[in-house]
Amino acid sequence: MNFSASTFTVDNGMGSPISTVISADKTSIELTFANDFQKGKIYNLQTSGLTDIGGNQLELTKKSVGIVEKKEIGDLIFNEVMFENPENSLEYIEIYNKSDKLLDVSGMVFTTRKTDGTMNTGNSIPKNTSPLPPKGYLALCSNAETVRSFHACPPESNIINASWTTLNNESSTLVLTSAAKDSVFDELKYDVKWHNSWVVSPKGISLERTSPDLITQDAYSWHSASPNNNYGTPGYQNSVYVDTEQPIWNSLIIEQPNKLKLAFSERMNFSASTFTLDNEMGNPISTEISTDKTSITLVYASNFKKGLIYNLQTSGLSDQAGNHPELKSKSIGIVEKKEIGDLIFNEVMFENPENSLEYIEIYNKSDKLLDVSGMVFTTRKTDGTMNTGNVIPAQTHILPHGYLVLCSDAELIRSYYTCPPESNIISTIWNSLNNESAVLVLTNSAKDSIFDELQYNVKWHNALVKNPKGVALERINPDLVTQDAASWHSAASTTNFGTPGYQNSQFRDILDVVNVDKFVWTETESFSPDNDGVNDVCIIKYKTDATGFVANVMILNAVGVRIVQLGTNILLPTEGFLIWDGKTASGKNANVGIYVLYFEMFNPNTGERKRQKLPIVVSSL
Repeated sequence: MNFSASTFTVDNGMGSPISTVISADKTSIELTFANDFQKGKIYNLQTSGLTDIGGNQLELTKKSVGIVEKKEIGDLIFNEVMFENPENSLEYIEIYNKSDKLLDVSGMVFTTRKTDGTMNTGNSIPKNTSPLPPKGYLALCSNAETVRSFHACPPESNIINASWTTLNNESSTLVLTSAAKDSVFDELKYDVKWHNSWVVSPKGISLERTSPDLITQDAYSWHSASPNNNYGTPGYQNSVYVDTEQPIWNSLIIEQPNKLKLAFSERMNFSASTFTLDNEMGNPISTEISTDKTSITLVYASNFKKGLIYNLQTSGLSDQAGNHPELKSKSIGIVEKKEIGDLIFNEVMFENPENSLEYIEIYNKSDKLLDVSGMVFTTRKTDGTMNTGNVIPAQTHILPHGYLVLCSDAELIRSYYTCPPESNIISTIWNSLNNESAVLVLTNSAKDSIFDELQYNVKWHNALVKNPKGVALERINPDLVTQDAASWHSAASTTNFGTPGYQNSQFRDILDVVNVDKFVWTETESFSPDNDGVNDVCIIKYKTDATGFVANVMILNAVGVRIVQLGTNILLPTEGFLIWDGKTASGKNANVGIYVLYFEMFNPNTGERKRQKLPIVVSSL
């Protein structure tokens, strides 16, 4: 080389050399500076006036250098991975230098693990790869220029060519190791499910580490690359991830005798949280936070008791980004054994409306908290055997006197019916119901215990319902027998013809009033069978002072003509009720007007006979 007109300048306060030494063959030059080079710094040398003996100038006039230091475990991490390449680009991985040292990564191996846990051969980082500066990035791929061009990378992005083995599009375990494979610097088992919820198709979208300080093997440490720069940032700083999604309170579980465990959909910040429990439990005496911060266990001074529902109120809960969960309170109790009679069908939408779905509703008649996970809801075939049916999902509970709706899309049902927040609706696998009639069965997982069975019929709808499409059948009261048309009524128009997950629009209290002065009375004396959810049926209550009474009950019009027989020689319990839905014997709705209830009961054992006539008004209001 001809060094006669050359100049050399180094940044970081080093300046120009104070002396130079040229080799005898003039192929090298040694520069001596006034100050010493320091560890952890990258020095950029700028040259000018350099030519060979023939006067040809160098193409490269600038290079970087520093004092390379020893690599330690924890210095180098996986920072980004494109495991399913876009149509016009390639897969890549990105390594990040967390340390304050300049590190030589030449000869290191990036590979994957086999199913037995051993490492595949993998690929080596090429020799003479420029040392990786402190807080620096290195992307490895099969064609650096293709990746650089597709993602419109800035000039400082560090991307190099390397031998490449295709990555699995679903999941795989990446390993960054020494050349001898005896030191693992980082290991990442990525999963396509780690992508953010907005990702419809993961093809061509990289997973980026949200922060180098987060642990590698944790879904919460990673996010999907933003649309900027074509969903990837190879060789330079990852896209900024701003978490705006609300965390979800997934579950609340009693761990007997005195602990509650809360689980959430992501890492939480419990530092400012408070928890208050009713039924004299108060605040927890201690808490235990899981290592991944997705759950917390509350320890109480007193033990939980059966038959009580505990309401937990939270405040100050947020995820790591400060987003608060929508749900602030939940109820829980000690789960008890299910018995036949505890669970019943309470509502069925067997022909869905235009913009909603079919559903069934189950009601817990008992005073117990019941776990219905794994139970099966199905139908019977024409030969009487059961179809396969569908299984109620895991972790599904019903509170005492609580409701559970099963459908194929819970949020669609909830939105269509404008259900209150406490409505209990979940999504399950679903088989379409017959629009005319079918036999619904609620059974245990083995199908050897039937909890309820309902053969519904479209003819059970109110006479005013001309088109049953989109109208649910509701049980009037849980104490009424399942297989009786009189126990069911069309849902009210005022609730969009359905009440999924909460009290039925046609619910009536039938055994809560005891009239001490009469043996028969009506509630109410005036009713309007117009299916608006207000006094759509007339409840006829009775009581006897002895056992053995039988009754004949009918409705007469104003001139004494019988229009419908409600009961003939029915054996009466000591207390009970009958229902008139306003229909005549022909199935038509009675005209507006005054009618007469004729109620006769006699006791064959004693010969005692009682008769009563009561007015009933069929109203249009």
